[in-house]
Amino acid sequence: MTTLAEQLRMPNLQSNQEKQEYLEALFRREVPFPLIQGGMGVGISDVGLVNAMEDVGWLGTYAASAPGAEICAWPKPLPSSPEARSQLLDQANRDTVCRDLSEIRERHPHRIVAANIMEILLHYRSTREAILADPNRPDILVVGAGVPRELAERMAQPDCRDIKYVIIASSRVAVELVVRNAQKKGGRLPDGVYYENPLYAGGHLGLRRMAEMEQPELFDPETVIGQIRDVLPGKPVWYGGGVGYRDQIAYARTIADGVVEGIRPALTDASGIRNDVICDVYLNENIGVVTDESSPTHFPARRMDTPVTQRTQDYIRQAMQRCVGCVKRETCEFLKKAGDPDDIHYCIADELTRLRFGEPELHPPRGVFFTGSLTPTIRRDALYQRDDAPYVPTVQEMTDFMLTHDAPPDVQGLRAAQVSQESC
Repeated sequence: MTTLAEQLRMPNLQSNQEKQEYLEALFRREVPFPLIQGGMGVGISDVGLVNAMEDVGWLGTYAASAPGAEICAWPKPLPSSPEARSQLLDQANRDTVCRDLSEIRERHPHRIVAANIMEILLHYRSTREAILADPNRPDILVVGAGVPRELAERMAQPDCRDIKYVIIASSRVAVELVVRNAQKKGGRLPDGVYYENPLYAGGHLGLRRMAEMEQPELFDPETVIGQIRDVLPGKPVWYGGGVGYRDQIAYARTIADGVVEGIRPALTDASGIRNDVICDVYLNENIGVVTDESSPTHFPARRMDTPVTQRTQDYIRQAMQRCVGCVKRETCEFLKKAGDPDDIHYCIADELTRLRFGEPELHPPRGVFFTGSLTPTIRRDALYQRDDAPYVPTVQEMTDFMLTHDAPPDVQGLRAAQVSQESC
């Protein structure tokens, strides 16, 4: 009998034909999906992390949400014109995508690779088209934070025939909306659904209002995944949110076709998060996790409970002067309420670039640090300690630990059903 680790490792594929056959078999649900690394934007899931995950047999996901954000990192100069700043980020995103996809394919020419992107971004469509037009494009396109009405039509075009697309959803209703739209316009149905459980997932969450958090039964994985299968029969469903141990993974695989891991890969030395930020913030037992509505995107978000930059007049003015239009203007709550000193919304471009590129002289670093509910649990693992100090593991160390250790009883994540040791 094969071990869980062997079942979750992508096979070595020797040609493009083998790769395409394996891809088709995955989406026909004939073979199990390998472990899937979640895509975290602004360069967290960058080329380095994707390559490292693929090296050890995971399905790596490249984050195509603002991959060129380094151009707006403080204190780099930016044009005075809002249009010029926006165009600069747009071009930087496309250039970075092309460069990174080339590097990934050079190292892994015959492995399945995914890319994800947020629809809510102003440059979503131009970045998406750069991905689809690239000769080194990924095999799977994952779209979340809203699904554009024209995506099903675009993916029905002949040039997208050999690429799969997966939508991120947190309810049956969202999937029904996509399916109705595709059928109405003669588009292509999604090849799969990634159910991201908002009770546990990190970053932006698929909630219409925070009050839904008080009704956990709405997000029961077995129920929601069953409903999604009713809407899209025969299509694979991935599960993500609150999973980081062997027994949780084994349980998730009994209800879903693929398991997505976000925070575990992010807290390795291959991720785009600097090691000092991992140690000072994520592994700091004095910093908890909070879910709030301070993101300007309309989506509630889960993050480390650190103070965001104080919303002073100087901060607002500087953020406005450096605005690159990352989020659509009609959506951005920070821009719409910049004149209200009591408003809670932050500039997401400013805060996330501080996380990614940051101010290393500040301890703890300043910024918005997205995370899932599992962080307070996993940072107690021996994996993250070495010589009585916080330790940032390699991808291989993280994988080996995760697949050989079960969740503690007080885990702040998915509660695994009783799983026999044989299945692990």
